Amino acid sequence: MRRGFKTWSEEQATAFRLALSLRPDAPLPAERLAEHLGVRLITPSEVPGMTENLLDTLLTNDTSGWSAVTVQANNLVVVVYNISHSLARRESDLMHELAHIVCEHPAIRIVQVAGLSVREYSDIQEEEAAWLGGSLHLPRIALWNALRRGLAVPAIMARFNASEQMIRYRRNVTGIDVQLARARR
Repeated sequence: MRRGFKTWSEEQATAFRLALSLRPDAPLPAERLAEHLGVRLITPSEVPGMTENLLDTLLTNDTSGWSAVTVQANNLVVVVYNISHSLARRESDLMHELAHIVCEHPAIRIVQVAGLSVREYSDIQEEEAAWLGGSLHLPRIALWNALRRGLAVPAIMARFNASEQMIRYRRNVTGIDVQLARARR
């Protein structure tokens, strides 16, 4: 990951919230961020030319095989997401894809899937998208404020449409629990 990327990610999470008239610790739904970025979010059934057989594979037989993909279609940036996943998982997946767009990651390869040009990214780009996606979804300041106010994990999950795994991940990578323990002493 590039030097300073983690700090930049938190700054981006705040900047997008402020641009959308939200507090830095407020939830920012992926749909709202996508609209702000001019990105269209669709499900596989909205993809032109998608066959019933392919839809059945994507949404019934192989639901765990994919989460979301960013595609270029007619000069539009479109994210196709797996509607069979939980709301919290979809939110995380969408933030990850939007992070690639915010970072302006160039694809290392473009592959054709069902007539769409799907981007593939490098391992470093995926790492950056995971970090920025988490920051956009659950910024450090939001997690800090929620935990300081004594919100339980289920309440944080509901407020930010986040999975327990996302909350645990953000707590671990930000070192927030160590800082909270010091603040309580």
